[in-house]
Amino acid sequence: MFDLIDISEETVKCMEDGFYIHDGKKIPLDIPKCREVKVYDPGWNEKSVRMERSYDTVFSVTSDDTTSAILKEKESERTAVLNFASAMHPGGGFLTGARAQEEAISRVSTLYYSIASKEGYVMYQENRKRGGRFYLEYMLFSPHVEFFRTSDFSFLPKPVVTSVLTVPAPNRNRFSLSETELDEVLSKRIERMLSMALDNGNKNLILGAWGCGVFGNDPYQIASAFKEALTTTFDRAFSRVTFAVLPSKRDNNYEVFKEVFEK
Repeated sequence: MFDLIDISEETVKCMEDGFYIHDGKKIPLDIPKCREVKVYDPGWNEKSVRMERSYDTVFSVTSDDTTSAILKEKESERTAVLNFASAMHPGGGFLTGARAQEEAISRVSTLYYSIASKEGYVMYQENRKRGGRFYLEYMLFSPHVEFFRTSDFSFLPKPVVTSVLTVPAPNRNRFSLSETELDEVLSKRIERMLSMALDNGNKNLILGAWGCGVFGNDPYQIASAFKEALTTTFDRAFSRVTFAVLPSKRDNNYEVFKEVFEK
């Protein structure tokens, strides 16, 4: 059994050192690039993004965790991965042993160095001050995240580079939200998220059951909101969209996403 706090500390140490060890060899991490982040504040106009409808989008729902889906992706550098983000703390509780999706990908990559940077931290500060019931429309784009461990924390022979979209979902468990309010917020936030990916030249997406864990959102509502956006406003804008949804006895997220995207 792994001690998740120890694993997180080991990952942070690798970032501090600028390398990790695989088969007795030092494998470098490009830390200056890994620290890069673009902040998209609430004033950003997502409708300003130029959209080319040049793909016959392929949708898939896989029984992978996010990291496994990334490691299977053959065009990782043209792929944007969604981080199911905490609005208050970079990496959520990854340093304290929490187990959700953001924590899982933070433990195996350089993501934390990007979103916890001085530039990225503004999103968390502003949400703590005045986030309200839905959180503010801040998002972070990390253009160069190096995944250097597998889901079981083994070190990779070479890091896999991808970009990451850090976007908090509305927290349904914390606040009382009407269905109408929630539909409106989800529609806008997903539009902004997908526009951010296009704004940075991404052609593929790895998404998932965003906000369907501790935030308590309905997987059918989330899956339907994604499908609506990706088949109307963003129709043919992406080449490949993968929903990585790990099956669990605790929920039906995987089954719901399969149903929504295969009907």
